[in-house]
Amino acid sequence: MKRLLIFPFLITLLLSSCSSKKYNSKYEADRACKDWKDKGFSYTYEWIATYVPDKIYTDSSFSRRCIYESQTRQYVGKENISVKNKFYGVKEWEKLENNIKYKYKNFYF
Repeated sequence: MKRLLIFPFLITLLLSSCSSKKYNSKYEADRACKDWKDKGFSYTYEWIATYVPDKIYTDSSFSRRCIYESQTRQYVGKENISVKNKFYGVKEWEKLENNIKYKYKNFYF
């Protein structure tokens, strides 16, 4: 009979330990997200502003970033999975910009 009482407890313990990783503090979650972000890469692209159509601008961005959400007590890692580590010309960037896809990773604390 004691075995039957212990079994649900063990199952609950195992399931809670298999859930997503939760960090002990905001600092640890922030550090983990920044470490994850640093494994990304930078890309450069050209674009034309609608208010100055005869001028081409050049910008660069990073493929990963961390966003803090105070309501859910987590950092959300946002990764742009549509880009590669390269330079995008105006035409190529305009085509890609309409189909950008993101992948998310959570860092709870």
